[in-house]
Amino acid sequence: MILPVGASLVYQLYVQVLRRAPWSIRSVLWQPDGTWRINLTSGREREATLSPSTFVSVPLVVLNLRVRPMRYRALALFSDALDPDQHRRLRQRLRIEGAGRDQDAAQT
Repeated sequence: MILPVGASLVYQLYVQVLRRAPWSIRSVLWQPDGTWRINLTSGREREATLSPSTFVSVPLVVLNLRVRPMRYRALALFSDALDPDQHRRLRQRLRIEGAGRDQDAAQT
């Protein structure tokens, strides 16, 4: 039991914390059409859409992005990772976008 847990810890440390893996997220950019551009450590760019499971709170924002039909990426942003005004605007945009997505689903 210790071996799988230890291997998972090393993997998460390498990919999510240190961001050394080629598929680790380096930056994320929101596009006006509602899509997101993900820049990976390898230099590649991917287009993604925001997943409904995105978590938004004052101290923490977790962006869950769908890259392909069965591929997801997550990016955790703590409140001190961004300028306070940028963090507030990101939370506001995510709440508005989520509310708009919920209303579109209710209308169909």
